[in-house]
Amino acid sequence: MNGVVLFLMSCDLSIIIVNFNGQKYLEKLFDSLQCLLHENFSFDIIFVDNNSDDNSIQFIKEKYAGSLPLRLIENKANMGFARANNLGAMRSKSDYLVFLNNDTWVEPGWLMNLYGCIRDTGAGIVNSKLVFFYDFLPIIINTTVGVRLSDTVTINGNPCKIDLKFCKNIVHKDGSLICNNGSRIYLPLIDGATDYKITFYLESACNGRISIWIGTEMFSFPGESNIDLSARLDSKTIEANTLRLLQNAGSAINDNYDGYDVGFCETDCGQYDQTREIDSACGAAMIIKRKDFLEAGMFDERFFMYYEDTDLSYRIKRQGKSLLYCPRAVVRHFHAGSSIEWSPHFIYYVFRNKLLFVAKHFSASVFLHQFLKHCCRSVWYIFFSSNDTASKVAVLKSLLSVVGLAPLYLLKKKGLCPRSH
Repeated sequence: MNGVVLFLMSCDLSIIIVNFNGQKYLEKLFDSLQCLLHENFSFDIIFVDNNSDDNSIQFIKEKYAGSLPLRLIENKANMGFARANNLGAMRSKSDYLVFLNNDTWVEPGWLMNLYGCIRDTGAGIVNSKLVFFYDFLPIIINTTVGVRLSDTVTINGNPCKIDLKFCKNIVHKDGSLICNNGSRIYLPLIDGATDYKITFYLESACNGRISIWIGTEMFSFPGESNIDLSARLDSKTIEANTLRLLQNAGSAINDNYDGYDVGFCETDCGQYDQTREIDSACGAAMIIKRKDFLEAGMFDERFFMYYEDTDLSYRIKRQGKSLLYCPRAVVRHFHAGSSIEWSPHFIYYVFRNKLLFVAKHFSASVFLHQFLKHCCRSVWYIFFSSNDTASKVAVLKSLLSVVGLAPLYLLKKKGLCPRSH
């Protein structure tokens, strides 16, 4: 590990940003950090790089070293999200720690509101309001029978694969979107508020015509096979019809002990605009007192990434502290910017860490029940699903890792081996 310190000072709070090959997000993030409002408090930024090979460190040094209170830590290996954040926390000299993902950008009042909330309430952790990185354009498809569209749309001449989490009433099959009357697609406005030409490719025909509502504008097309469905909208129409989608208004676990984001992919229309207590916090943008973080044992480094924030939240609650959601602390989040959702890497850590979380915080009987359920699902996934070999191997490895690690957590709860977290 090689640490490069450009500013060394004691501040009220430290913003810790862990980076792994996220250079494409950094300009938007650091430009927004330069615009932060911070009356009556000071902050520094601790940027921990996990051995990126995309020129991230050089980019930060050249563009922001002289304009922000920045401290750089260069790791010689990818230590993972949990350990890298712990390293940043140990290097901090501040009373409060803010953990912020690299694939974000923040509103000017974000830090002031987040810091004010934890000081005023004495909460253990305060969670930001996370909305998706871009604004979105709602599209509604009306047709008398099902139609099949390509899952790639052209936006201003550039192909863009439609993200299924931004679709409703749509089935994805063999690279196509099977749409019915009232199917919805939320398209990210990656070019901002400007003129747009949006083109869908209709693969299969239907009887009659197809109507596509883009915001308040309707476009009608014949139901013929293998044709382009194109619509042009000017910037005023785009601005009048854009909306924000929520990514996280606090986190929680469901009855199956799966972690989830409260409000995920809901239209942001004020339903989460009240400060409230939450079950667990999201590590993408949260604040905690450094003393509480250290006393709780920091992030569990065995988790590497995923569920480490849920695990920490439960340990903070065991200290008698509350977890709060602050709607005035708004952060834009790309979501899974440094990883790929449902890649083998993602599958391994999500499947594994869920069971490790259960082993740490719930009874042995609950863990055993969840473990057996996971074994059954894994047998189906490995031997009967159509998923790729790398994903199947990831599921098997996650199961074997749980077999090795879960007993350590179960024994710690009984006081039969040393407790590290």
